[in-house]
Amino acid sequence: MYERPIHDQLSSFFENIFSPFLAAFRRGFGCQTTLLRLVEDWKLTLDQHKCVAAILMDLSKAFDCLPHRLLLAKSEAYGLSGRAVELLGSYIGNRQQRIKILHTSDWEDLLKGVPQGSILGPLMFNVFISGIFLFCTQLSFIQLC
Repeated sequence: MYERPIHDQLSSFFENIFSPFLAAFRRGFGCQTTLLRLVEDWKLTLDQHKCVAAILMDLSKAFDCLPHRLLLAKSEAYGLSGRAVELLGSYIGNRQQRIKILHTSDWEDLLKGVPQGSILGPLMFNVFISGIFLFCTQLSFIQLC
């Protein structure tokens, strides 16, 4: 119930911070647009007799691997207030999981990952990964969906 207003405020806050090449999970940035931009960039580069290369990453389990402390530190570094970071910390923190197959395991604290199926999870993933674009200034960078 409270995720949507938080998501809307955070999306608005990060809109000018995120690179225009960060396309996943953003309004107005679709897979088709990204693919068209990629193909057009490659065609232009090849027409200029330059090289084209691609680095591909499998991010299929990325939502499960985001360290909470680093995610919160990045949020604060991008300018979120202490209270906003504290709110995000309370949202992703104090979660536990256990496994039940033949018997049930003990509860274990989750120190990384964002809630699956949540509204805020994809946005928090973008906050976490957005720094990758800061280090590549001479490249055309596109994140596919």
